Amino acid sequence: MLKIILINSIFAIFPLFCYLIYSICIDNASSNKKLFYLDFALISSCYLITKYGYEFSDIVPKLMFHLPLIFAYLLNRKMSIIVLTIVGIVYYSSYNFGLYVVLIEYIIYYILYLLKQKNKKLDFLYIRLFVFTNTLISFCWLFNDKSIVLNMSWQLILICLFYYLLICLMVNILKKSEQITKIYNSLKDLENVKNLHESLFKITHEIKNPIAVCKGYLDMLDTDNKEHTKKYIPIIKDEINRTLILLQDFLSLNKITIEKDVLDINLLLEDVIDNFKLLLKEKNIRLKYNYNEDEIFIDGDYNRLLQVFINLIKNSIEAIDKNGVIKIELIDYNDRVEIIINDSGSGIEQSNLENLKKPFFTTKNNGTGLGVALSNEIIEGHGGTLEYKSILGKGTTTVVTLIKSADFI
Repeated sequence: MLKIILINSIFAIFPLFCYLIYSICIDNASSNKKLFYLDFALISSCYLITKYGYEFSDIVPKLMFHLPLIFAYLLNRKMSIIVLTIVGIVYYSSYNFGLYVVLIEYIIYYILYLLKQKNKKLDFLYIRLFVFTNTLISFCWLFNDKSIVLNMSWQLILICLFYYLLICLMVNILKKSEQITKIYNSLKDLENVKNLHESLFKITHEIKNPIAVCKGYLDMLDTDNKEHTKKYIPIIKDEINRTLILLQDFLSLNKITIEKDVLDINLLLEDVIDNFKLLLKEKNIRLKYNYNEDEIFIDGDYNRLLQVFINLIKNSIEAIDKNGVIKIELIDYNDRVEIIINDSGSGIEQSNLENLKKPFFTTKNNGTGLGVALSNEIIEGHGGTLEYKSILGKGTTTVVTLIKSADFI
């Protein structure tokens, strides 16, 4: 008999178990859709018990029938409550148990539900009252059948007791599952907040560079000097456009997007160097660029790669106190190109090199630790690599490897 109760319990709990898995795994489903599937699961539980329960026993389905209804009350699913109540009245009527007794039972359930809604602190007590009422009425129902009483006698009490304990266990499992689902959703929300913060830090860090460039040129701009206007205004416009692209990334809150197009890496590096001419002169830093006369084409995002190399050269400048040297060398291979940036700065400790690409890791007093992480993300988005080599006190070498365009190999 215990085996039969367990089998019927599976009929009752399996649709709800499927719903719990669905609600956890499907992140994008709307709340209305999830509630629809919850109603479907509750009604399916009732159907399985009434349809297949009798293949195992005539007694147990009568006990298990109200389990979906109890769950519907506990989960506040009014649609399921109405449907299961109507089905229950029809179901009970087929056994001639008495319409008045059936109505009284459902009225008791509804009263308990109203009390539970008014005082949710006693939720656990009302669960017990639901289950006890269902068990007691089911016992009276079975006891009314003389053939069952003669054949089973004292076993009825043990069956009903086991049924009571089993339902309490299943209800507790459902409640714990709900708590686990809430915790899981809370963890996802925390992860989203973390991603939001990381995106904010990335954008804040990268926006400082073009704004600083714009400020520098605006400070030097003489509106009466046509040469200044002709030379500086286009640079300021380009930096503003780059800032708008960064802001667009922040608004989307997604991983940095890469829009590839065929470009000449030599021209890109020349544009990067033009941005730093005044700063290099001010800090008395010599920049040597090993220019490659051949056109070297790659499939890349101009603005993203510009962002990377500006950040890398800026780091090299900051590492040099004064009177230093920055060398940029471009090596052309059959299928790839290497851009090597070497500076004579203070260098990086070997223990710090391993953590250099990690977000928020920085050796600077005022650094955010996101410049290298973002640059590495962009280079990897191009299918390339970003590597660092350094000797403390002697300088740092940065090696960027990018894939050449297949159309020009």
